Parts: sequence; C-alpha cells; structure tokens
Amino acid sequence: MRLTGNILLQYLSEKFPVRETGRPEESRELKGALLCHASPDLREIRPEEWIYVAETDTAGLSAVYEEDLAKAGLLILTVSPGKQGLPVNAPYIVLEADSPGTVLNEVNKIFADLRSWEERLLDIQYRMGSAREMLEASVAIFENPLFVLDDTFSVLTSVSPENSSSWQDVFAPGREKMDLLRSIARDPRFIESRNRKDVYPGPDAIIGFRTFHWNVFRGGKTRYSLVVAEEGRRLTPSDADLLELLGTHVKFALFHQERTDEERSSKIEPVLTRILEDRMLDYQEGSHMLENLGWKSEHSYLALVYQLTYLDQEVLPVLSICRYMQEQFPSCCSFPFEGDIVSFFNLSLSVLSEEEIQMQLKPFIRDSYLKAGFSRTMAGHMDLRRQYVQAKTALDVGSRKYPYQWINYFDQIAFTYILEQAVRRLPARMLAHEGVLRLQDSDRKHGTEYVKTLQCYLDHHQNAVQTAKELFIHRSTFLYRLEKIRELLESSLEDPEEVLYLMISLSLLDQKG
Repeated sequence: MRLTGNILLQYLSEKFPVRETGRPEESRELKGALLCHASPDLREIRPEEWIYVAETDTAGLSAVYEEDLAKAGLLILTVSPGKQGLPVNAPYIVLEADSPGTVLNEVNKIFADLRSWEERLLDIQYRMGSAREMLEASVAIFENPLFVLDDTFSVLTSVSPENSSSWQDVFAPGREKMDLLRSIARDPRFIESRNRKDVYPGPDAIIGFRTFHWNVFRGGKTRYSLVVAEEGRRLTPSDADLLELLGTHVKFALFHQERTDEERSSKIEPVLTRILEDRMLDYQEGSHMLENLGWKSEHSYLALVYQLTYLDQEVLPVLSICRYMQEQFPSCCSFPFEGDIVSFFNLSLSVLSEEEIQMQLKPFIRDSYLKAGFSRTMAGHMDLRRQYVQAKTALDVGSRKYPYQWINYFDQIAFTYILEQAVRRLPARMLAHEGVLRLQDSDRKHGTEYVKTLQCYLDHHQNAVQTAKELFIHRSTFLYRLEKIRELLESSLEDPEEVLYLMISLSLLDQKG
C-alpha cells in the first residue's frame, strides 16, 4: 500500500492538532515511515518514497538534515504547544504531539489499515468479483456514497453508508434526469473533464451536491465514471487519492463484466495461437490469414509474455487481463497460452510507440503482481513465433537473473541466454580456456588473484594504468602479475579471437559460480 501526503494529513488531523502544512499534495507514492535520529544516513534508501518523522526541538535539525530532508517524500515534524516549527524545503506537516514515536506509531497504523483494505480489493479482483463488492469493501473508508455511472449517467451499481440516500433521486430515470443531462451537456467544464485521467470535481452546481469523479476509458473514450458523493463526511483531497486507488481495481471488475456479457470477437487470436502451437504450419498460409485480418506482412510487431506470480493461476482473472490489454491498446491481441498470457502488438497500427507502450504497462504490471518479458521489435510474419520465444526467454532467464525485477527485455538477457545454451551439453569447465583453469588452480593453491586481475585487465581493454588503479596496486606490481598470467595462459594476449575466448570463459565460469 502506497500512501499520499493528502491521505496522511486527513487521518493524522483526526488524532493530532495540525499546526502547519506545506505542499502535502506534492507527496505521492509513499511506501513507509522512518524515525529521524541524531544522524540518519538517508543515502542508503530512496528518500523521495519515505516519510520522516522528526522532532523540531532537535538541536541543529535544519543544518543536519538540510540536504537529505529536501529530498524527502514527506516530513512530519512534532512540536510541543507554544513551540515554533522549522521551515523546510520538502513537503511537510507540523503536528502537536508528545513525541515523534507516538506519531510514527499512528502513521504505521494508517499504513496497516489501508493495506488491509487494498488486500480485500485485490482478493475480489483475483476471484473475478463484481464492482459492487469492491464498493461494499470501500464504503467504510470513504464514509460517503460510492457509485458507478455509465456514459448515459445511469447508475450501474452503488453502495451507501445508509440504506437510503437522497443522491439516488438525482440519477433516477425520468424527465428530471433528461433535464439534468441537458444541463450537464451545456457545462463546458464538465465536457472537458470527460477526457481527464485524474480525479476531478463533478458539476456540483447542477446536481446539488459535491462529488469526485474518476473516469474509466474504453477505446480511448470515457465509458464509466467512479464517483464518491459528499453526503456524510466532507470530501477532502485525500478522498481524491483514495478514489483513484479504488478505481484501478474497479475497472478490472467492469472489464470482466463486459467480457462475460459478450463473446470475444477477436479473429486474430486463433491465427496467432495456431502459429505458436503448430511448428509445421506453412508460413505463407499463416501470413495469408493475418493479411486478410489487416495485420500486413510489412507491419512491425512486438511480443509480450506475462507470467502470473504469487497467485494461483486458476483464480487470477486471465481473461480480464486480456480484455484490459485489448481495451487499452486497440492494436494488441492478448490471449492465454501454455499457462502464460501472450500479447502481440501491431506497432504499425498503434498510435503509441514501443517505448510509450512499455511505459504505460510498467505500473499495471507492478500493481497486478505480474512479471513480463518483451521481445525485440521485428517486421513481418515470419518471426512471430520466434518473437514469442524471445519474450518467453526474457521472462524465464530474467526472472532467474533479476528475481526482483517486474519487466525483462530480451536484449538485456541475451548474453546470459547464450551462455546458458553453451553449457547445455558440456559443463563450463570443459568449454573454458585451459589457461583460465590454470589461473583458477593457482589462485586456490597459492592465494593469488590471477583470475580477478585478468578479468579487470580485459574489462579495461588491456590498459595497464587503469587496471592497476582499479586493483589499488602499483603499476610495477601489476606488470609482474600480468607476466605470470601470460605464462600460465601460454598467451601474449594479442590475438583478438583468443581474447574474446578468454572473456567468454570468464563469464561462463562466473555464471557457474
């Protein structure tokens, strides 16, 4: 669960008197809180993602923390009644509290409560629950009515703190609703807001009460609006941040609902599935089928493979993810294949570039607990199956090499893949240069550092000065060591092919280790 400064300000103001605030709305994506001591070392973490709780009375606070706290995600200062707060450059909140520890405990409790809420939303999402279930799980957080409108301002589903609610009459079918729609249609501010991708205030002057809206897009146009209405507790900027978080989950439920109401209409999917499954498929036959569907042989394509992680594949809404992909990227065909989700993008038909697609997918992949592998972009139909293999390889090899990385690209792991393929029939020691094995043997028996020295020497393009500097040894010491290495290698290190062989050998043995 990642919080924002607005959310924290709302919850903390219910527990502590707020003395002063400074730009809390600029503080977003906060993931934890730390207690500042006399000399914290903030360089070991990402300051902009963290909350720092400190006491304003600490001697020399502004001087000690001047550089680091200017980078903080949010600074919460505690001050005794009658004391003055200290000006800081980072977003901050000054509270009246007994101690920083008291505030830190409350911040951690806020994190825990909202994390529990988000886990309930994820559980509903993964078992393909409805939007109404998500609203029911959220109404206690907002303490106000929540509802979903379609593009005709019809209420699809709603939940209120009380059984009856006066806001429902505003959107009830009838002549009054048509008058409302005509009034809204003439409101230039609300017309403009229909294309907004952030939370925005509704036409309160028309409907008679305050609301916050968050749009759900389909095919580049607003299809639904998630709304919170001010009926009980007063709406604050924190409700806008919470509504946006809720919306990222509700849209999955809405897409799944649409998916269950209609059959999948894509005709490209079975063709691509057959290309992946049938290695004996005639290339011209597959290409002809894609040509008839508008995916031309001169077009450029990109493959993506999703792996479902941390969750049972049987309960993750695979088809909802496929639907989401095709809604967000109209030139994409996404489908389940051999336990994964495969997506092909026709970049020639897409309004987005390869880089823009990848950037848009990063938060979705992270927040959905997925892992992904991207292929290279290639032109034509001949390499579609090979692109799938590239993406699958990027996913598999990247997950082993970079286990905490959500997205892997084939170019980043290609060399590792080559090394892994090289040792499929023979172990690394039987492929490596014999001289390197002799260097290893000397290092084990005599405590030398010949392998490390050779690696550093080759990394610095056989530059003796740079190598000696990197190893922190005198140049004459390095030259003596290099002469011993050449003797054991039985090589002058002048043949480019042999140098390449040595570098590959070192990589093979390092990967084995």
